[in-house]
Amino acid sequence: MFGWLREGRPDEALQAAGWAGAMSLPRILSLQPDDTLKIEPAAELTQLRRRHLTVAPQAVTGQRTVINQLSTNALEIILEIESNAATSCGLEIQDSAYPQEGIRINLQATELSIEQRGEECATA
Repeated sequence: MFGWLREGRPDEALQAAGWAGAMSLPRILSLQPDDTLKIEPAAELTQLRRRHLTVAPQAVTGQRTVINQLSTNALEIILEIESNAATSCGLEIQDSAYPQEGIRINLQATELSIEQRGEECATA
């Protein structure tokens, strides 16, 4: 099954662009023994993955940790965050060639906010 992803641009921006949304990656739907729905990525997606980079678990205490080994135009991130007593924590994705643009994912208490920076991000 393919899904359709809605986006958060204002209606005026969608009208001006002439398009809205994006097709999701294929997924397999199945029914669990307890009658709950299970959703998994299609197995064929593993062919899209190439080089893997694993970053060892690390404690971060208020400072920024930069991972420079990445050079790609597509990225899948599997991230596990234990915020413990932190008031905020998150992840920032930025292209060193365009430091004014990027995406910040901020995880706080019960809220997930995604901030896009830069003109390209705001209209894409």
